[in-house]
Amino acid sequence: MRLHVATMVIACLAGVGAEGRAAPSEPSLAEPITLTEAIALAFAYAPQVATLDERIEEARGNLVTAETYRFNPELGGEAGRRSGGEDAVIDYAARLGQVLEIGGQRGLRESAARAELQSMQRNVLRAKQELAAAVSVRFIDALEARAAVHVAEANLELARNLVGVSKQRLELGAGTQLDVNVASVELVRSQRQLLLARSAYRARLVSLAEIIGSDVRSRREPAGELPLAGLEPVPPLESLLENIVEHRADLAALEFDQTAAEAQISLARREVIPDLRVEGFIEREDGTDTIIGVGLSLPIPLWNRNQGEIRAAGARQRRVSAEAALRRRAVLSDLVAAYEVYVAARQSYTAMREGVLGKLEQNLELLRKSFEAGKVGWTDVLVLRRSFVDAERELVEAAADAERARVRLELSAGTLPVPLDPEGR
Repeated sequence: MRLHVATMVIACLAGVGAEGRAAPSEPSLAEPITLTEAIALAFAYAPQVATLDERIEEARGNLVTAETYRFNPELGGEAGRRSGGEDAVIDYAARLGQVLEIGGQRGLRESAARAELQSMQRNVLRAKQELAAAVSVRFIDALEARAAVHVAEANLELARNLVGVSKQRLELGAGTQLDVNVASVELVRSQRQLLLARSAYRARLVSLAEIIGSDVRSRREPAGELPLAGLEPVPPLESLLENIVEHRADLAALEFDQTAAEAQISLARREVIPDLRVEGFIEREDGTDTIIGVGLSLPIPLWNRNQGEIRAAGARQRRVSAEAALRRRAVLSDLVAAYEVYVAARQSYTAMREGVLGKLEQNLELLRKSFEAGKVGWTDVLVLRRSFVDAERELVEAAADAERARVRLELSAGTLPVPLDPEGR
């Protein structure tokens, strides 16, 4: 984040003495990393991503099972030696049978498995969006902490110069020892604030490295500045609500869950229809007669009419429908809340950037001119210095809040992009 006219004001307020040397900077960190690269690393590293992809493979396997005909042909035979007469004879028989589903069960089984695969694909997409959002938030946190370090460094630089100026004024008889004491206390406080800011930044870098699977000791520095996405026009809430089912992968998954549940209850009812067994056979008896024929068998659904599975499938369908309705309401509520938070955060950042800082720059210029003319004392200088630092910190916080709110809104709306694997998943 750009630190405005601090250096210019410092130079105008004082000559640079021993206390005016710039604070030493932190040693350079590892190669910077962009947000896109951070998300890609997280997807390559995170064990849950591989787990999610394997769930899709499981669902694909279930679809292959459903598409494959369940019953293989059965080949059987028997042979026996008949004795009791003058000559022994051999009787034998061979049979080839096949079970046929005659109630359309296979098509319903395929429909349910295909819907379950599509549901799993969208649930996995949603889980990946949530991971991308988590990485984005940690990336923004790191940028915020780094900007806070810059503010603390500028604060320390200004405090050092104020100590030097106060001593010079004391030597010239234009200042007091109290001015020097106050400036020295502010210098110590500024040093402490910088140490805390750097410590917080290192902690944020470790947190970012942890989620992307990087070596926590390398502490790769985030590239870019806040705000990352700029100030694009806010889409109307009505359009987000209208497209929520299309964009939210978890809502689309619920639609497919309902489709699968409906296919499963239809399948449970169709399975009452018994499977037909067709059998061809050839038999040779008493060494003379050969019998070739066809046999049919059909179980009679007298006791087992699939009552339990039909009842369970019906309950499953009603449960999925109720869960979908509850989820839709929760998603809509979350989207509205995220939208309101984002609008407020964006307005807050805009006001800080365009209003407060613009007025503060004018005040700093007036302070310089007034100080040169001897019209203001060090109390005014210290008060306005703190105002400058506080305003810079609040601007950093406002920018980070706006970015985090944007990520939350994109996640709530289902529009947060995620990297695709080589197969486009």
